[in-house]
Amino acid sequence: MLKVLVFITITTSVLANSFDATFQNDIIDDFSIVNNRVYITTPKRTYLLDSALSIVEEFAKNFTKSMLFYANSDYLLECGENATLTDDCCYLRDPQTLTAIATTNDGNLCHQFQQSRFHYPCFSPKIQGIGNKFYMLISFYKIASQTSGAFSRIWFDNINNGQLTYQNIQIDFFNSRSFRPKVISPAFSHFKKFVVMKKSSHYKEAYYINPDIEISKSSTKPLNCDNSEADVSLGFGLAGSAQSKVGDIVPTSADDLTHFVLFKNDSNYRICSYTEEEMATDKELYKNALFYEESDSGIIESFNGRLINDEIVVLYSIGKDVYKLVLTEGDSSFGYPDPAHKVLYTAEHNINKLEFYNDELVFASSNSTIFSFLPHKCGDYTDCKSCTELNDPHCGWCTLQDKCTTLSQCTIKPDLWTKTSSQCLEINIVDKDVMSGIDLEVSALNINLPSDLKYTCKFNSSEKEVHITNGTYSGEEIRCSVPDFERIYSGHMELNVNIYYEDVSIGEDKVNYHRCDLYSECSECSKVEKFCAWCPLEGRCSKIDDAICHEYKVTDSTRCPVITEIQPSKLSRDTIINVVVNVSFLPQYQLSAPVYQCMISSRSNSSLTRHFEISDTDSTNSTIFCDGVRVQSDFPEYHTNQSDIDISIVYGARDDNPGVIVVTNQLAVYSCGLLASDCVQCVADYSKDYNCRFCTNSCAYSSDTLCENESIADTSTCLAKNTEIVEIIPDWSPGEGGVPITIIGKSLAIAGNVDIYFVYKDGVSNTTREFPCQNSRIIDSTQLVCTTPNSLKELKLQLLHVPITTTLKIKYEDGSQPAHKSDKQFFFTPLDIDQMLPSRGPESGGTLIRVNGSKICVPEYTSVTVGDGSACTDVNCDLETQTLDCVTPGGSGNQSVTVSLGAASLVSNEEFSYGADPVVDSVSPDSTLLEGGLNITVSGSNFDIIESPQLIINNGGKSPEKRSTCDLSDVTLIETADRDNNKLIFTLPGNMSESYSYSFKMDGVTELCQAKRTMSVLDAPIVISNNFEFEGGKNNTLSCQIDSPCHINMTMTQIHRFGDQVTVTVGGLKCHNSTVKMIEESEGQIGRFVCVVPTLKEVKDSLFGPEGRTKRALLGSQETDRFPVKLKIGLYEQKLGWLAYVEKGFQMLYIYVGAGVVAIFMIIFIVLVVKNRHDKHHIIDLEKKHQKEMDNVEATYAKAARQEFTELTLMTEHTANIKIDPREIPYRIYSDYLVHIMFPNVDKKKILNNLQLEQCEVSDYNIQEFRKFLNNQQFLITFINVIERQREFQVAHRCEVASYLTIALYSDFSYLSKILFTLLDTLIANDVNKTPKLLLRATKSVAEKLLTNWLSLALYDYLCTMTGPSLYDLCYKILLTVELGPLDFVTHQARFALSQDKILSEEVDFKKLEVQAEGPDGTRAKNPVTVLDCDTITQVKGKLYRAIYRHQPYSQQPSLETLSLLWTPQSRQAGQSQQIGSMELCDYDERMTEMGAEKKFNTLKSYKVQSEDLLTLTMFNDYHQAPMSTIRSVKRQTVSEVSRYHLVKNINSDMDFRSPAVNKRQTSSSSTTKIASEAYLPSLIRTKEHLSKVLDSMMHTVFMESNNIPAAIKCLFDYLDSKTDLLSERDRQDPEIAHVWKTNSLPLRFWINIIKNPQFLFDIEKPPIMDSYLSVIGQCFMDSFSLATMTLNKDSSANKLVYNKEVNTYRKAVDKWYRDVRHAPPVNLRAVVNDSKLPALPFRTKFAVSQLFNYARKYQSEIAAALPTQGQQYTRSDFEVLTKPRS
Repeated sequence: MLKVLVFITITTSVLANSFDATFQNDIIDDFSIVNNRVYITTPKRTYLLDSALSIVEEFAKNFTKSMLFYANSDYLLECGENATLTDDCCYLRDPQTLTAIATTNDGNLCHQFQQSRFHYPCFSPKIQGIGNKFYMLISFYKIASQTSGAFSRIWFDNINNGQLTYQNIQIDFFNSRSFRPKVISPAFSHFKKFVVMKKSSHYKEAYYINPDIEISKSSTKPLNCDNSEADVSLGFGLAGSAQSKVGDIVPTSADDLTHFVLFKNDSNYRICSYTEEEMATDKELYKNALFYEESDSGIIESFNGRLINDEIVVLYSIGKDVYKLVLTEGDSSFGYPDPAHKVLYTAEHNINKLEFYNDELVFASSNSTIFSFLPHKCGDYTDCKSCTELNDPHCGWCTLQDKCTTLSQCTIKPDLWTKTSSQCLEINIVDKDVMSGIDLEVSALNINLPSDLKYTCKFNSSEKEVHITNGTYSGEEIRCSVPDFERIYSGHMELNVNIYYEDVSIGEDKVNYHRCDLYSECSECSKVEKFCAWCPLEGRCSKIDDAICHEYKVTDSTRCPVITEIQPSKLSRDTIINVVVNVSFLPQYQLSAPVYQCMISSRSNSSLTRHFEISDTDSTNSTIFCDGVRVQSDFPEYHTNQSDIDISIVYGARDDNPGVIVVTNQLAVYSCGLLASDCVQCVADYSKDYNCRFCTNSCAYSSDTLCENESIADTSTCLAKNTEIVEIIPDWSPGEGGVPITIIGKSLAIAGNVDIYFVYKDGVSNTTREFPCQNSRIIDSTQLVCTTPNSLKELKLQLLHVPITTTLKIKYEDGSQPAHKSDKQFFFTPLDIDQMLPSRGPESGGTLIRVNGSKICVPEYTSVTVGDGSACTDVNCDLETQTLDCVTPGGSGNQSVTVSLGAASLVSNEEFSYGADPVVDSVSPDSTLLEGGLNITVSGSNFDIIESPQLIINNGGKSPEKRSTCDLSDVTLIETADRDNNKLIFTLPGNMSESYSYSFKMDGVTELCQAKRTMSVLDAPIVISNNFEFEGGKNNTLSCQIDSPCHINMTMTQIHRFGDQVTVTVGGLKCHNSTVKMIEESEGQIGRFVCVVPTLKEVKDSLFGPEGRTKRALLGSQETDRFPVKLKIGLYEQKLGWLAYVEKGFQMLYIYVGAGVVAIFMIIFIVLVVKNRHDKHHIIDLEKKHQKEMDNVEATYAKAARQEFTELTLMTEHTANIKIDPREIPYRIYSDYLVHIMFPNVDKKKILNNLQLEQCEVSDYNIQEFRKFLNNQQFLITFINVIERQREFQVAHRCEVASYLTIALYSDFSYLSKILFTLLDTLIANDVNKTPKLLLRATKSVAEKLLTNWLSLALYDYLCTMTGPSLYDLCYKILLTVELGPLDFVTHQARFALSQDKILSEEVDFKKLEVQAEGPDGTRAKNPVTVLDCDTITQVKGKLYRAIYRHQPYSQQPSLETLSLLWTPQSRQAGQSQQIGSMELCDYDERMTEMGAEKKFNTLKSYKVQSEDLLTLTMFNDYHQAPMSTIRSVKRQTVSEVSRYHLVKNINSDMDFRSPAVNKRQTSSSSTTKIASEAYLPSLIRTKEHLSKVLDSMMHTVFMESNNIPAAIKCLFDYLDSKTDLLSERDRQDPEIAHVWKTNSLPLRFWINIIKNPQFLFDIEKPPIMDSYLSVIGQCFMDSFSLATMTLNKDSSANKLVYNKEVNTYRKAVDKWYRDVRHAPPVNLRAVVNDSKLPALPFRTKFAVSQLFNYARKYQSEIAAALPTQGQQYTRSDFEVLTKPRS
């Protein structure tokens, strides 16, 4: 057998059952699968793939056209056209070896067929076999004078005794001389039946053939589906029996067979089924379609079917797409189970053939590629319900692997693989109320779980606290112990409980977790009667079996103490009264016990409390008499009878103890003065129930001192003595009336009717007339309304020329009171229009006009019409100024304008003129720069008709073409900068997006408003070339002779687009005669700029004239002959270089000096050449030596580069599929987070213990009283300001005070915020004009540290929910990346580093090992763990522990020093693997390699550890108690005995005690080539790219999440923006200052602290190599917020260069985010408090208050001196008494 090589690309993975092979320069004719072997044929070769999908045999041939072939277990048949063009032959071969089985009678391997049969043009040749028979189907076109025509023909041949025999039986299906037929495909059933499809321009038929009978044309049966003449695309026969599979065994009875045939045309495809009985008839078969679908997707090229789990699965291909059908006989609908996934697979090329390899793998071929894919999409379904409802024969739910998969892939308890939703596992927790320490009972519904497996329970709280406990399974339920949760801030919270088998969650449920001591109400506590009881005399909830309740406990929520009634039910402020309180279930106390007291308190201010004695109680304590209760004036005051004041019964109150609140209820407290504003309201509404009286012009309580002399107790007296009209709005009306007026006063009326009259006194006749105001009615006692009458009619006047003055009279209908007369005047006046502007507008209307006049305007009652009555819209009238604005309707010509008010109307003397609408012809330019400031010119006509044309910039809302009207929401309007009738000029804004749409607002011309135009935002222009040169040691300098013309000539990108708006200045003075034009060869991308430089005299006159000082300051230059040259385009500015004015003589001098220098260099060069010839031989020797050394270095670098490329290529593959469940993130408990943030440099355990103290050195009384001082804002600000002025009060003390203050005021976050912003006010006011850009940059004051703490609290929820997952993902990916390569244990240098100084520059040979790992508790890693043979033992311990216990909190991990590592090698003799004993591995022992006085740490290579070996972690004590018969140990060495190194041998390290001479000899004797770290710099880029996705995700949550801006950030940024008003006039013009303040306060003060110290938020370890990563990332983060331009070159730090590109991208995002924050709706402190969602403080505040009290005592005299002596609540004497040391 001849074998030759062929270039073939194959990718195969046996584990994944995938295959992909490309045969270059060859075409795949066909392939066949027999007994898990794949045969592939091309015209050049035939290939055999074994069950491992690898090529085991191939046979070369030389066909010019290969026909398809047939293979079975005995034979391989292949036919084709011989290259000699004389014979057409078939080869019969052994299917195992591809060798010839036998020769034919003529001695050749080639069986001769009918002479020249293939020489006709053939179409779609097919070969298929059944048993020892094979059939050849050919369509061909025969050209001959007598027999020309087209034929479709089948030949039948036999294989007898290994030889081919030709039967010469043929069937012609079609014979025509006019058309070429095309036989699409034969589809052979493996049950000795097949269907042939034929297609031509006239006939569309399918034929069924049974080769067991005599073959003839009459033995074929045409098939029809739905009586249609659809093009038959493909047909197949399949078994309908559930006992057999397609391609498997022959059924026992032919009656079991059902054949399905697929028909396809251009618009639909359908499937019909035919039984054996039907096919046995002689008639043509007409059937109805089982499956029908509209489709125009193309011709079906291939298909295949298989019986899967008793259902027929059919795959077919159209072009590149593979479709899947599931056919169940008798069903009425078929198709892929999930319509959304109807396309099962899409290939790169059109598919020619499909064939099942097995139930779960399909092979397909295209022209030159054969590949495999899965015939299902089980993995797309993530829950049991959707998986089982899919009804895909392949897919079922694997319970213990928690995924949708095939049965064969369900390797763990496959008997729990199910296809029915009723068998989906449901987890149910029997008792949903739990607490720590009890056993949780979890039952598995529907199925029985295996009892021999290990289960765990994972508890996950809403506060991101996670605990995992082991479970035991009894056969009925899983029992897990409930852990103790620290991060709980109320009595109960909901927990998610996930049940795991190994790392797979098999079910979940929810429970209510209770913690008794956190319940604060009896009703809540006693509801959890199973666990908790309420102790009313202690005011706390305890576990039901605790003995803390002195005498009484409540376990029934219906028996909690409760106040049922308070008499009186309402209390007046500052009134002493006895209160009776009725209480149910109040515990009875003994005579020796402390008595009860009454107490009132304020909920808004906890320091406001008052205690009152109880005078008496009944025998059951159900009625309590509180004496002398008084709500004093220092309690909050409310306008209603609702308040935040409570009345309580307290137990155990003493002088220094406020007591325990046993029962409480809200107390209604009111103030008569706030309830009623006049006498009528006071007496009518509040005299009876509230005991209010009207005394001395105000409403007061009846016992008030105001009511001692006189009080009014009835309404009639109110009307008689206290009625008063204060104001009439408006106090005028047109003479025709019809205007509603409002009369405002006091005690105007009671319920009922009143009549209001106008009283007019005629001065001529000295008579008085009264006429009524119409529709009078009462609003309340303070307001009356009515409508003015027609005064002309009432007074019998024809016309009103001058105003008429009247007064008002109020008459009461019942006559019980005399009429009230007022001296307030009311005027009836004529309307008067003075002016109307503008007086013209466009025909479309929309012009805003203003009408000025006298007495023409009353809001809501004035209207304006134009012309024939078309009303103006948007009428707006100002009552005070009497100006009237409205928008005109559409119209034409000159029209009158009428103003109507009430019953009066007046026509303006001026007419409004309509003119033609404006038209916009063009806009130039069509692009701008990011900085804006460019002018665009709008050309058109009729612009003068528009009073105020505006440019509409769309801010991201609806684009103009989608606006139904000129909706101006979410847009920016820009006024014109200049205009005339045919031209408008607008100045574009800056900082817009990459491109934006715009339109024009020109009154009501909607066509211009809705027309969309796009403005492109271009990148900054780039200088391509200019005539600036290197001159005088200064870069980019243009030298110009003083008295000669000089030009600036340069080419730049995009510059030609902006025309005359491009200017260049020299020393601030514009160049002359500027010209800009496009360079045509650049295709519109590059422009040229030329201008004439101003003379030296012009520049000096500009700089050194009267205004030159300011210009020189702006330019930053004081030179007199060298000036900066700048390019300006709008607000964009770029420095081009310098311009130097020189004398002509000096220029010639430069030339002469240059020529002299060149001559000197030439002489030196000649001397060197002569000397070089003498030293030629010596130099050649040196070159050889150097070349040899360079070759060695190049080889070393090449090896390092290859290794680097290989390792980095695997990085993404290693970590790409690692996904972190957010529930697994180990967040720190809240108390740890607070301590790390507030006290970063203090012993964390010590400070936590102090904060939990019940007692402190300071007495409880002093702490309680000092709290009251701290709650007084004036005292607290004074306290901080005074102690900050003390010299010995250092920065550390300031930070400490700020943190203790944060804890002390934690419960009142709003008050803490007010203190912060008050302190910031002082800080900014003091420093704003010194160094404004350094403000808030450092932490030198209490305010700055307090700001850090405030942000850390306010953003905690946002940090955990938004940024936390991506930050943890970043840290985790960093750790995985580092572990891919060597990491030096001593220097912490790594192969994969992000910082140049941490690159491992030694050439290290290493190998990856895949080892088995077992933890101290016997838990084994699910997958082999990857370690490196160059890892130290301690490094291996860490990798193994992290792999076994993923994401376990670091605080719960044992120290690696307490773990021993046992190595159990695997015996590999005779192909078997067995354990041969264990050995302890150590970092340092007698195995350590010695290098002089240093020793190298042991590594896995030192012990010759291999892949598949078992490494076991044990606790140190456990290991040393193990039997020595099974463990071999080696002698340990202590750390101090030797000086050690790992990968990098640092000769100059402090651990090396050798002499320099020894070091030198050692260095020279080493054969290792050290590689400079620069050789590995490319790895920085690859490492960066590897982390780019997770870094972008984190950055997005910090400054790209514009739709979820925390309220704290918005509040802080608005505050800082408001403080820019304090800047000096010069600094106020600098927009960078506000940006710098925000950057100093948020990113620098909060975000960078979290990013560089993730251990503050997460319970993780931060190794030194991670610190170097985060330092580089942190620098990138801060650079993104900087406005300074970074100039980088080849000498710049690699750490800066690595993220240069990303920084530029992030900067744009930061700018946009800052704008989004600025434009966000404003927020207040209440919104900040609500948005922050602060958890409860996890520790007590006593210690914090005591520490602040100690500072108050230390600086007592200084603080007291600053306090007021009197007049306030907390005075100097109060403070001195409190802080005075007590004996």
